[in-house]
Amino acid sequence: MARIDANLAELELEREEQLTSLRDARGDLVAIAYQKSVAQILTEIREARRRVREGNHGVCVACHGIVTEERMEALPWATQCADCARRRYLWSR
Repeated sequence: MARIDANLAELELEREEQLTSLRDARGDLVAIAYQKSVAQILTEIREARRRVREGNHGVCVACHGIVTEERMEALPWATQCADCARRRYLWSR
């Protein structure tokens, strides 16, 4: 878990730097949309770090199954296993 938290900490720092660089995006709709996207990802990364501290990281919030290591490598802040994420995506369409 220490490696995962270190990876998340690095991602958190990168996103914070991105947000800082986007602070002057007034009037630029694309930059504002990107800023919102980065802010959302930053929130998800911080939540993932909280789950790591609590020992819940890698547990699907929907089915309480295991989020695979492959999925965690691809999306370190994932909260759902691939099956639950797929179902959620299909229902949202």
